Amino acid sequence: MPVSAHHGKVSEEVQTRVRLALSRLTVEEREFIVHYYFTGKSYRQISELTGRTAHKLEALHTRAVKKLQKELSRYVSERFGVIAATATRCRICASPVVAEIDGLIRRRNKTATWKPIIKLLREKYGLRIRSPQALIAHEKYHCCSDIDVTNNGVDGGSTAVDSTACESASK
Repeated sequence: MPVSAHHGKVSEEVQTRVRLALSRLTVEEREFIVHYYFTGKSYRQISELTGRTAHKLEALHTRAVKKLQKELSRYVSERFGVIAATATRCRICASPVVAEIDGLIRRRNKTATWKPIIKLLREKYGLRIRSPQALIAHEKYHCCSDIDVTNNGVDGGSTAVDSTACESASK
């Protein structure tokens, strides 16, 4: 295949992925992205068009870019071998053992408290999580987004871990 044909195929593929990611934004987010990035309008111009304040547009911009980054990061990584360097405020995502921690979260007993997991993270990984909210947010927004939880795990078996298992694993 000639280089130009290959480049055209990659370009089409990228455009398709970007369009798909854009389609998953809210109407307001998508309109902002189109105005700002595709037509080159300034915040002031977009503000005049939409009636939103600059402060609201900044928040909309940040939210839209984060969604696009999340939506496209796996594709970029798999297709081009580029790992997106994302600034994260999530202490769990910033941990070098995030995959192990995600596994613990996936296998935890959903009816038990987060206390055994918090204790294990402190004792085994030196990660100080003071409240379950950080774990809940990580689970909801960062962990398990690509896992099919309908069958309780990949192998079809139960993935629940009781609190004693978590406590004994930390020893």
